[in-house]
Formats: sequence, structure tokens, C-alpha cells
Amino acid sequence: MSAPLWPIVEAEIRERFPAADVTAVIARLERAVLPFGSRAAPSERPRVHLAIIKLAEGDLEKLGRAVEVAERDWRDVLVASGFGNADWREVIARAGMRVP
Repeated sequence: MSAPLWPIVEAEIRERFPAADVTAVIARLERAVLPFGSRAAPSERPRVHLAIIKLAEGDLEKLGRAVEVAERDWRDVLVASGFGNADWREVIARAGMRVP
């Protein structure tokens, strides 16, 4: 199940990963199967993607591990990245990232 990335997510990938890795990062996030459920807000997917990008720190191996965690329970990457609370938009902005 592939879902296109939000433009801000792609922009963050291009800023935070080496140019040679951008295509692989985009493909991996598009392929990620995140178990959201029916009540998830539309902004949840980009929020989780931004959390994964933050946790990856520009490294493909870390990205893979973060995606695996998110595919089990996406809330775990939100908590680990600091994006899990009600103020998540402010926390994303303080991390220097674009806010969905």
C-alpha cells in the first residue's frame, strides 16, 4: 500500500539526507504501512513521517529501524521524537522542521 508523501515531508528529506539517499528515503516512507485505524487525523501520516526523519538523523539504517518501529505502532516514534504530545506542532517547529 503506497501513499504519496506530503510536500513538506519531501522537503525535509531533501534537507536532512544526502542527495544520493533521497530517492530511497522517499520510497521507503511511501511504502511504510502505518497502522492508523479509522479515527486518525489527516495530519497523522506526515507527523509520523517527520518523526521518523528526525529519529533517522540523516542515516538510512536509523531510518529503517524507525520505520520498522512505526509499522508496529506509529505512536512509539511520535513519543521517541518528542512529537507525541498536544504541542507537537510547536515541538516540530522548534526542531527546525516544517509543520503540517
